[in-house]
Amino acid sequence: MTTFLGSHLSLPQVIAWILERDLNRVREIPENMLLTTLANYYADRSISAATRDLPPEPQISGLANEDIPLTDRNLRDYLERRGVGLRQLTTLKPGSLGAFGDALFHYLKQWYVAGGKSPEDAATLADHHLQEIDDWLIAKGIRIHLRDLVQGRRQRLAEANARAFAAWNGTLAELLAALGRGRITATARRNGRGDPEAVPVAAWPLMTFSDRAFEGRGLLTCACFRDPTAETRWSDVRFDVDGILEVWPPGSQSHSATQAAPTAKQWAVIEYVRSKYPQGVPDSLSMVALAMEISQTRSREKGDPKWSVSDRVVRDTFKKFGSGRAEFPELPLSPRDRRAR
Repeated sequence: MTTFLGSHLSLPQVIAWILERDLNRVREIPENMLLTTLANYYADRSISAATRDLPPEPQISGLANEDIPLTDRNLRDYLERRGVGLRQLTTLKPGSLGAFGDALFHYLKQWYVAGGKSPEDAATLADHHLQEIDDWLIAKGIRIHLRDLVQGRRQRLAEANARAFAAWNGTLAELLAALGRGRITATARRNGRGDPEAVPVAAWPLMTFSDRAFEGRGLLTCACFRDPTAETRWSDVRFDVDGILEVWPPGSQSHSATQAAPTAKQWAVIEYVRSKYPQGVPDSLSMVALAMEISQTRSREKGDPKWSVSDRVVRDTFKKFGSGRAEFPELPLSPRDRRAR
Protein backbone atom coordinates (compact mmCIF):
# COMPACT_ATOMS: atom_id res chain seq x y z
CA MET A 1 0.00 0.00 0.00
CA THR A 2 1.33 3.50 -0.89
CA THR A 3 1.15 5.87 2.07
CA PHE A 4 2.09 9.54 1.76
CA LEU A 5 2.65 11.81 4.72
CA GLY A 6 -0.64 13.63 4.23
CA SER A 7 -3.85 13.64 2.24
CA HIS A 8 -2.63 16.24 -0.28
CA LEU A 9 0.44 16.76 -2.44
CA SER A 10 1.92 19.97 -3.80
CA LEU A 11 2.63 20.50 -7.49
CA PRO A 12 6.38 19.66 -7.28
CA GLN A 13 5.58 16.50 -5.33
CA VAL A 14 2.98 15.39 -7.90
CA ILE A 15 5.43 15.96 -10.75
CA ALA A 16 8.04 13.87 -8.93
CA TRP A 17 5.47 11.10 -8.43
CA ILE A 18 4.41 11.04 -12.07
CA LEU A 19 8.03 10.97 -13.23
CA GLU A 20 9.34 8.34 -10.81
CA ARG A 21 6.54 6.56 -8.91
CA ASP A 22 8.96 6.57 -5.95
CA LEU A 23 7.35 7.31 -2.58
CA ASN A 24 10.67 8.02 -0.85
CA ARG A 25 11.65 10.45 -3.57
CA VAL A 26 8.34 12.33 -3.21
CA ARG A 27 8.90 12.61 0.53
CA GLU A 28 12.25 14.31 -0.16
CA ILE A 29 10.67 17.06 -2.29
CA PRO A 30 9.88 20.24 -0.32
CA GLU A 31 6.25 21.12 -0.92
CA ASN A 32 7.15 24.69 -1.91
CA MET A 33 10.07 23.84 -4.21
CA LEU A 34 10.18 26.03 -7.32
CA LEU A 35 9.49 24.36 -10.65
CA THR A 36 12.76 25.64 -12.12
CA THR A 37 14.69 24.03 -9.26
CA LEU A 38 12.92 20.70 -9.77
CA ALA A 39 13.36 20.81 -13.55
CA ASN A 40 17.07 21.53 -13.19
CA TYR A 41 17.40 18.63 -10.77
CA TYR A 42 15.96 16.14 -13.27
CA ALA A 43 18.05 17.56 -16.12
CA ASP A 44 21.23 17.35 -14.02
CA ARG A 45 20.42 13.81 -12.98
CA SER A 46 19.84 12.73 -16.58
CA ILE A 47 23.12 14.32 -17.68
CA SER A 48 25.00 12.74 -14.76
CA ALA A 49 23.66 9.31 -15.74
CA ALA A 50 24.73 9.88 -19.35
CA THR A 51 28.21 10.90 -18.17
CA ARG A 52 28.58 7.67 -16.20
CA ASP A 53 27.66 5.68 -19.32
CA LEU A 54 30.30 7.30 -21.54
CA PRO A 55 32.98 4.94 -22.93
CA PRO A 56 36.43 4.86 -21.24
CA GLU A 57 38.66 7.79 -22.10
CA PRO A 58 42.20 7.49 -23.46
CA GLN A 59 45.08 8.43 -21.18
CA ILE A 60 47.82 10.94 -21.95
CA SER A 61 51.44 10.05 -21.25
CA GLY A 62 54.79 11.28 -22.49
CA LEU A 63 53.64 14.84 -23.22
CA ALA A 64 56.14 17.60 -22.57
CA ASN A 65 55.23 21.25 -22.03
CA GLU A 66 56.79 22.54 -25.21
CA ASP A 67 55.71 23.86 -28.57
CA ILE A 68 52.18 24.46 -27.33
CA PRO A 69 49.84 25.27 -30.26
CA LEU A 70 47.54 28.32 -30.39
CA THR A 71 49.73 31.16 -31.55
CA ASP A 72 47.58 33.88 -29.97
CA ARG A 73 49.25 34.52 -26.61
CA ASN A 74 46.22 36.40 -25.28
CA LEU A 75 44.03 33.37 -26.04
CA ARG A 76 46.52 31.01 -24.42
CA ASP A 77 46.67 33.19 -21.29
CA TYR A 78 42.85 33.37 -21.21
CA LEU A 79 42.57 29.57 -21.31
CA GLU A 80 45.22 29.21 -18.59
CA ARG A 81 43.26 31.57 -16.34
CA ARG A 82 40.10 29.51 -16.94
CA GLY A 83 41.88 26.31 -15.93
CA VAL A 84 41.90 24.74 -19.40
CA GLY A 85 45.32 25.70 -20.68
CA LEU A 86 47.09 23.07 -22.76
CA ARG A 87 49.87 22.79 -20.22
CA GLN A 88 47.27 21.28 -17.90
CA LEU A 89 46.85 18.31 -20.24
CA THR A 90 49.89 16.74 -18.57
CA THR A 91 48.31 16.92 -15.09
CA LEU A 92 44.85 15.52 -15.84
CA LYS A 93 43.56 12.75 -13.63
CA PRO A 94 42.28 9.54 -15.27
CA GLY A 95 38.75 9.95 -16.59
CA SER A 96 38.85 13.75 -16.68
CA LEU A 97 39.89 14.25 -20.32
CA GLY A 98 36.31 14.50 -21.60
CA ALA A 99 35.32 17.12 -19.02
CA PHE A 100 38.52 19.04 -19.80
CA GLY A 101 37.73 18.94 -23.52
CA ASP A 102 34.17 20.14 -22.90
CA ALA A 103 35.40 23.08 -20.84
CA LEU A 104 38.11 23.88 -23.39
CA PHE A 105 35.56 23.96 -26.22
CA HIS A 106 33.22 26.14 -24.12
CA TYR A 107 35.89 28.76 -23.31
CA LEU A 108 37.26 28.77 -26.86
CA LYS A 109 33.74 29.49 -28.11
CA GLN A 110 33.21 32.18 -25.45
CA TRP A 111 36.47 33.84 -26.46
CA TYR A 112 35.33 34.29 -30.03
CA VAL A 113 31.78 35.31 -29.09
CA ALA A 114 33.25 38.02 -26.84
CA GLY A 115 35.31 39.12 -29.84
CA GLY A 116 32.18 39.68 -31.93
CA LYS A 117 31.76 36.34 -33.70
CA SER A 118 28.34 34.72 -34.00
CA PRO A 119 27.77 31.62 -31.82
CA GLU A 120 27.85 29.46 -34.96
CA ASP A 121 31.14 30.93 -36.22
CA ALA A 122 32.61 30.79 -32.71
CA ALA A 123 31.75 27.07 -32.47
CA THR A 124 33.40 26.44 -35.85
CA LEU A 125 36.58 28.21 -34.73
CA ALA A 126 36.61 26.30 -31.42
CA ASP A 127 36.21 23.03 -33.31
CA HIS A 128 39.12 24.04 -35.59
CA HIS A 129 41.33 24.60 -32.55
CA LEU A 130 40.47 21.14 -31.19
CA GLN A 131 41.59 19.65 -34.50
CA GLU A 132 44.75 21.75 -34.31
CA ILE A 133 45.46 20.33 -30.87
CA ASP A 134 44.81 16.79 -32.13
CA ASP A 135 47.29 17.31 -34.99
CA TRP A 136 49.86 18.63 -32.53
CA LEU A 137 49.42 15.61 -30.27
CA ILE A 138 49.60 13.17 -33.20
CA ALA A 139 52.90 14.75 -34.23
CA LYS A 140 54.16 13.83 -30.76
CA GLY A 141 52.92 10.26 -31.09
CA ILE A 142 49.86 10.76 -28.84
CA ARG A 143 46.47 9.82 -30.27
CA ILE A 144 43.57 10.78 -28.02
CA HIS A 145 41.24 12.19 -30.73
CA LEU A 146 40.23 15.07 -28.48
CA ARG A 147 37.95 16.63 -31.12
CA ASP A 148 36.01 13.37 -31.64
CA LEU A 149 35.85 12.79 -27.90
CA VAL A 150 34.38 16.24 -27.27
CA GLN A 151 31.88 15.98 -30.13
CA GLY A 152 30.70 12.53 -29.03
CA ARG A 153 30.45 13.59 -25.41
CA ARG A 154 28.53 16.77 -26.23
CA GLN A 155 26.14 14.82 -28.47
CA ARG A 156 25.38 12.28 -25.75
CA LEU A 157 24.85 14.93 -23.11
CA ALA A 158 22.62 16.93 -25.47
CA GLU A 159 20.52 13.81 -26.10
CA ALA A 160 20.25 13.17 -22.35
CA ASN A 161 19.14 16.75 -21.79
CA ALA A 162 16.58 16.46 -24.59
CA ARG A 163 15.18 13.25 -23.06
CA ALA A 164 14.86 14.93 -19.67
CA PHE A 165 13.18 17.95 -21.25
CA ALA A 166 10.73 15.77 -23.19
CA ALA A 167 9.87 13.77 -20.05
CA TRP A 168 9.35 16.98 -18.08
CA ASN A 169 7.11 18.53 -20.75
CA GLY A 170 5.20 15.28 -21.14
CA THR A 171 4.57 15.11 -17.41
CA LEU A 172 3.18 18.66 -17.30
CA ALA A 173 1.03 17.87 -20.33
CA GLU A 174 -0.34 14.71 -18.67
CA LEU A 175 -1.15 16.61 -15.49
CA LEU A 176 -2.86 19.51 -17.27
CA ALA A 177 -4.82 17.14 -19.49
CA ALA A 178 -6.08 15.18 -16.45
CA LEU A 179 -7.10 18.42 -14.75
CA GLY A 180 -8.81 19.76 -17.87
CA ARG A 181 -10.84 16.58 -18.26
CA GLY A 182 -11.87 16.54 -14.60
CA ARG A 183 -10.05 13.28 -13.84
CA ILE A 184 -8.35 15.00 -10.90
CA THR A 185 -9.05 18.24 -9.04
CA ALA A 186 -6.90 20.82 -7.31
CA THR A 187 -7.28 23.57 -4.75
CA ALA A 188 -5.22 26.76 -4.59
CA ARG A 189 -5.15 30.34 -3.30
CA ARG A 190 -6.42 32.85 -5.83
CA ASN A 191 -3.66 35.43 -6.44
CA GLY A 192 -1.78 34.06 -3.44
CA ARG A 193 -4.30 35.23 -0.85
CA GLY A 194 -7.24 33.95 1.17
CA ASP A 195 -8.35 30.41 1.85
CA PRO A 196 -7.75 27.60 -0.63
CA GLU A 197 -10.58 27.06 -3.12
CA ALA A 198 -11.23 24.67 -5.99
CA VAL A 199 -9.67 25.76 -9.27
CA PRO A 200 -12.43 25.68 -11.92
CA VAL A 201 -12.10 22.69 -14.25
CA ALA A 202 -13.01 24.87 -17.24
CA ALA A 203 -9.94 27.04 -16.63
CA TRP A 204 -7.31 24.30 -16.91
CA PRO A 205 -7.20 24.02 -20.74
CA LEU A 206 -6.19 27.70 -20.77
CA MET A 207 -3.54 27.40 -18.07
CA THR A 208 0.02 26.26 -17.49
CA PHE A 209 2.40 26.00 -14.51
CA SER A 210 5.13 28.50 -13.77
CA ASP A 211 7.16 30.26 -11.08
CA ARG A 212 5.79 33.78 -10.51
CA ALA A 213 6.41 36.58 -8.02
CA PHE A 214 3.61 37.29 -5.53
CA GLU A 215 3.54 40.55 -3.59
CA GLY A 216 4.72 40.00 -0.05
CA ARG A 217 5.47 36.31 -0.63
CA GLY A 218 8.25 36.27 -3.19
CA LEU A 219 8.63 33.70 -5.97
CA LEU A 220 6.12 30.84 -5.84
CA THR A 221 5.12 27.92 -8.03
CA CYS A 222 1.65 28.56 -9.39
CA ALA A 223 -0.97 27.78 -12.02
CA CYS A 224 -1.49 30.70 -14.37
CA PHE A 225 -3.22 31.49 -17.64
CA ARG A 226 -1.16 31.27 -20.83
CA ASP A 227 -2.54 34.68 -21.79
CA PRO A 228 0.05 37.12 -20.35
CA THR A 229 -2.62 39.79 -19.83
CA ALA A 230 -4.66 37.59 -17.47
CA GLU A 231 -4.35 38.78 -13.89
CA THR A 232 -5.60 35.72 -11.99
CA ARG A 233 -2.98 33.28 -10.71
CA TRP A 234 -3.27 30.38 -8.31
CA SER A 235 -0.60 29.71 -5.69
CA ASP A 236 -0.23 26.89 -3.16
CA VAL A 237 -1.73 24.34 -5.57
CA ARG A 238 -2.64 21.11 -3.81
CA PHE A 239 -3.88 17.78 -5.18
CA ASP A 240 -5.87 15.05 -3.46
CA VAL A 241 -3.63 12.00 -3.02
CA ASP A 242 -6.39 9.49 -3.84
CA GLY A 243 -7.10 11.17 -7.18
CA ILE A 244 -3.40 11.23 -8.10
CA LEU A 245 -2.99 7.54 -7.27
CA GLU A 246 -6.05 6.63 -9.31
CA VAL A 247 -4.65 8.27 -12.46
CA TRP A 248 -0.99 7.41 -11.82
CA PRO A 249 -0.99 4.23 -9.71
CA PRO A 250 2.16 2.81 -8.12
CA GLY A 251 4.22 0.60 -10.40
CA SER A 252 2.81 2.02 -13.65
CA GLN A 253 4.96 3.76 -16.22
CA SER A 254 4.51 7.42 -16.95
CA HIS A 255 3.25 8.10 -20.45
CA SER A 256 5.71 10.99 -20.60
CA ALA A 257 8.64 8.60 -20.23
CA THR A 258 8.00 7.17 -23.68
CA GLN A 259 6.21 9.95 -25.54
CA ALA A 260 8.41 12.02 -27.84
CA ALA A 261 8.22 15.80 -27.92
CA PRO A 262 6.33 17.37 -30.84
CA THR A 263 8.30 18.18 -33.97
CA ALA A 264 8.45 21.74 -35.33
CA LYS A 265 5.54 21.09 -37.72
CA GLN A 266 3.51 19.35 -35.02
CA TRP A 267 4.02 22.47 -32.88
CA ALA A 268 2.69 24.52 -35.80
CA VAL A 269 -0.47 22.38 -35.88
CA ILE A 270 -0.92 22.56 -32.10
CA GLU A 271 -0.55 26.32 -31.89
CA TYR A 272 -2.74 27.01 -34.92
CA VAL A 273 -5.57 24.86 -33.58
CA ARG A 274 -5.29 26.45 -30.12
CA SER A 275 -5.51 29.90 -31.67
CA LYS A 276 -8.13 29.33 -34.39
CA TYR A 277 -10.24 26.55 -32.85
CA PRO A 278 -9.95 26.77 -29.03
CA GLN A 279 -13.19 24.78 -28.63
CA GLY A 280 -12.12 22.06 -31.05
CA VAL A 281 -11.97 21.63 -34.84
CA PRO A 282 -15.47 21.58 -36.41
CA ASP A 283 -16.60 18.21 -37.73
CA SER A 284 -17.27 19.85 -41.09
CA LEU A 285 -13.56 20.63 -41.55
CA SER A 286 -11.57 17.67 -42.91
CA MET A 287 -7.95 17.02 -41.96
CA VAL A 288 -6.95 17.74 -45.57
CA ALA A 289 -8.68 21.14 -45.45
CA LEU A 290 -7.18 21.90 -42.04
CA ALA A 291 -3.70 21.04 -43.32
CA MET A 292 -4.16 23.42 -46.27
CA GLU A 293 -5.44 26.13 -43.93
CA ILE A 294 -2.43 25.77 -41.61
CA SER A 295 0.01 25.63 -44.53
CA GLN A 296 -1.33 28.81 -46.12
CA THR A 297 -1.39 30.73 -42.84
CA ARG A 298 2.04 29.68 -41.60
CA SER A 299 3.77 30.07 -44.96
CA ARG A 300 2.40 33.62 -45.11
CA GLU A 301 3.53 34.36 -41.53
CA LYS A 302 7.00 32.91 -42.10
CA GLY A 303 7.40 34.48 -45.53
CA ASP A 304 8.22 31.07 -46.97
CA PRO A 305 5.92 30.03 -49.84
CA LYS A 306 7.34 26.50 -49.74
CA TRP A 307 6.38 25.88 -46.11
CA SER A 308 3.57 23.31 -45.79
CA VAL A 309 2.24 20.61 -43.53
CA SER A 310 0.58 17.43 -44.76
CA ASP A 311 -2.74 16.02 -43.58
CA ARG A 312 -0.81 12.99 -42.35
CA VAL A 313 1.18 15.21 -39.95
CA VAL A 314 -2.05 16.87 -38.80
CA ARG A 315 -3.70 13.49 -38.08
CA ASP A 316 -0.59 12.22 -36.32
CA THR A 317 -0.44 15.36 -34.17
CA PHE A 318 -4.04 14.91 -33.01
CA LYS A 319 -3.41 11.22 -32.35
CA LYS A 320 -0.31 11.79 -30.23
CA PHE A 321 -1.00 15.07 -28.48
CA GLY A 322 -4.69 15.94 -28.78
CA SER A 323 -8.02 14.69 -27.60
CA GLY A 324 -10.03 13.67 -30.64
CA ARG A 325 -10.70 16.89 -32.57
CA ALA A 326 -10.73 18.91 -29.37
CA GLU A 327 -8.17 21.18 -27.77
CA PHE A 328 -4.55 20.21 -27.09
CA PRO A 329 -3.30 20.14 -23.50
CA GLU A 330 -0.53 22.57 -22.66
CA LEU A 331 2.91 21.43 -23.85
CA PRO A 332 5.52 23.96 -22.67
CA LEU A 333 8.15 25.11 -25.19
CA SER A 334 11.89 25.30 -24.65
CA PRO A 335 13.80 28.39 -25.89
CA ARG A 336 15.10 26.22 -28.75
CA ASP A 337 11.53 25.24 -29.71
CA ARG A 338 10.49 28.90 -29.69
CA ARG A 339 13.38 29.84 -32.01
CA ALA A 340 12.59 26.90 -34.30
CA ARG A 341 9.05 28.17 -34.83
